[in-house]
Amino acid sequence: MGHHKRRPRKIVREKKRQIRPLRSGPSRVLASADLGPFDSRLDQLVVEPFREDPPGVLYHYTTWAGAERILTTKQFWATAHDCTNDLAELTSADSVVLEVASEVESTVKGPARELIRLLLKHYSRSKVTEIAPVFLACFSEARDQDSQWEAYADKGRGLCLGIRVLDEASPDPSVVGVSLLRVDYSESSWRQKITTGFEAVASEVSQLAVRHGSVPYRARALALNALYRIAAYAAITAKKPAWSREAEWRQVAVVRRGATVQIFERKSGGQTIRYLKLFLRRDGRPLVFDEIIIGSNQDVALATSRLRAILADAGYPNNYAELPRIATSCLPWISGGT
Repeated sequence: MGHHKRRPRKIVREKKRQIRPLRSGPSRVLASADLGPFDSRLDQLVVEPFREDPPGVLYHYTTWAGAERILTTKQFWATAHDCTNDLAELTSADSVVLEVASEVESTVKGPARELIRLLLKHYSRSKVTEIAPVFLACFSEARDQDSQWEAYADKGRGLCLGIRVLDEASPDPSVVGVSLLRVDYSESSWRQKITTGFEAVASEVSQLAVRHGSVPYRARALALNALYRIAAYAAITAKKPAWSREAEWRQVAVVRRGATVQIFERKSGGQTIRYLKLFLRRDGRPLVFDEIIIGSNQDVALATSRLRAILADAGYPNNYAELPRIATSCLPWISGGT
């Protein structure tokens, strides 16, 4: 799992439209070749509100079958955003995005205002859920939490994988853009992040217009794209407060435009779930575990023996990963289990 010190990948690129350069005064030519610093600055402004360093270990609650699959294939199944157990996935922040955009529009002028208006006009068909397939592999800061044993680990009869967060480059970046992001459960926090990003981009556009007298098409496209990317990060990281106990971090996989990837399907609860098989390390290297916790609603001795056999079959220890510690949940058996 890559450490979040690196800048997250660009999440979405806005489709090109034939729109005239935006002018604010006498034109002074700004060549596209001169826009490198402007583009780099926009990249910084997009990610800065969402940049957070992850903890050293993140946890994934799962069944025995899921754990064995992860250990042996070195892959996680990243679920399509519209197939998760949250009906508001990637849409919780939409209304806040539009409210903030309207507020910023009323405070800026000239080219910056025109760009905000374009965002407001086209957001419903240009937001991240309409532009790119987004897949999510979910983890938690919470170690040995009863609600997650109940919901995701077979009512305490499964396992909790404590996965070390490594400072490594993401695998296969040419096909799938991957970022590790913390989920934000506070609407006021979403609003602050979006406002900070939108105002900063608007300021950069205004300064460019003052310096050069116009905002050429390429600069305008870069700035509009930056606004959409800020909105995309907000959408991907926002969940309602009711989910806050999960303390979630998510490995977000966005299929790049024109890339060919295999999307798999499985049945669950009468529904078809789409997912990607996602490596977290390059070259198919094995995952590094700090510990694996055995749920308390099972025979611990038998479970320990079974887990050791699975780890041996999966090749642990090896040159890339040591043998993880095996721990037992401190929680009591969960009622309803057998």
